[in-house]
Amino acid sequence: MRNGKEYRQAIHSELVFQHLGCSCDDRRFYEHLEALCGQAKAEPNPSSSVAIFLLSIGLFAFGKLDAVEDILNNLPDSRHPARRGLGGCFRLLPLPYALKFGEIRTWVKRKEKYLEWDIAFSTNMRYSYIGRK
Repeated sequence: MRNGKEYRQAIHSELVFQHLGCSCDDRRFYEHLEALCGQAKAEPNPSSSVAIFLLSIGLFAFGKLDAVEDILNNLPDSRHPARRGLGGCFRLLPLPYALKFGEIRTWVKRKEKYLEWDIAFSTNMRYSYIGRK
């Protein structure tokens, strides 16, 4: 997937969201993700961490940069099927080529004031630099 819109469409089409009854426009889908993520954080249970991880990837695909923290804080085990789409979601950031996975959190914190969600063109629905790099 190349941009946030494609990522959101893939997440929205997953059976879990169809099962939850959210066949809606982007605004309502975003609100749905926000509500579910808030609920998962408020009512912890054994599957909350994976739920927060997946829901945060969905929120990140809407340009919610602070979702990166929840994604990284709730990473499932490396063999868990939920980790399949993880690499793709970070393609929405202009990460340096040589950046290691473990350095993403620090990089985002250092660069967040220079990042802007670019929705000018549907093909660029991702973060890009504003100001200095």
